[in-house]
Amino acid sequence: MRNAFYHARLFDYNSAEQWEAKSKKDAVARAHEKYKTMIKAYEQPALDPAVNAALTEFIAKRKSGCGCSYGEERKQPQSDDN
Repeated sequence: MRNAFYHARLFDYNSAEQWEAKSKKDAVARAHEKYKTMIKAYEQPALDPAVNAALTEFIAKRKSGCGCSYGEERKQPQSDDN
């Protein structure tokens, strides 16, 4: 069962000496590079215009029903304790 173990791509499995000689990058630095690469390569998938229109309408209805503007938190009712 050689495939029973997961090999995480963000970890460096080299020895400490190899790691120091190569780059000394920790998992956070490698993760940062990975996310930058993924963002740069991202292509937004195509969305059917009818689906987009339905979603836009749904969002508009939800925003108008909550009593808040985009970016604002929903207003909580005042309690009698205040």
